[in-house]
Amino acid sequence: MRSPRSVLIIVLFLVSVLLPVVAETPSVRVEFPASSSSDKAVLPTDGVIGQICDPDADEAHKVLSAMLGRGYSFEWTQECIAEEMRAPLVNLFGTWLSEHLPAENVLFSVSHENSDSSVSINVRIGAFCMAFVLKDGVIISMKEL
Repeated sequence: MRSPRSVLIIVLFLVSVLLPVVAETPSVRVEFPASSSSDKAVLPTDGVIGQICDPDADEAHKVLSAMLGRGYSFEWTQECIAEEMRAPLVNLFGTWLSEHLPAENVLFSVSHENSDSSVSINVRIGAFCMAFVLKDGVIISMKEL
């Protein structure tokens, strides 16, 4: 159990790290615990992607963060998109990917594990919000939010 002081330090750290990005994004709001006796910090929330978390929160976040931090290329599609989904996703999102990768100041939502053991993560890159589904370290689905 964390002390109220350590919770306050964590909240202030998150605010100081995310505030420059949050300030540019009108649908993001920062919530704080209802009282100082609470021992749980409330994660910042984006109105489209949901609760925001650290890009290194878990393995899926690290993998997606590394993917989005690279430039879009033929090699990127070969390494980052599942083979069976490569053609449809490149046809649908190739232009978007080429315009937005490598991405900076990406906000990541909390991940959700799906029944097929894939992981869903929503992201905000500037004004654009996308949902990514990863399985076995590659993207198996994308959609605009």
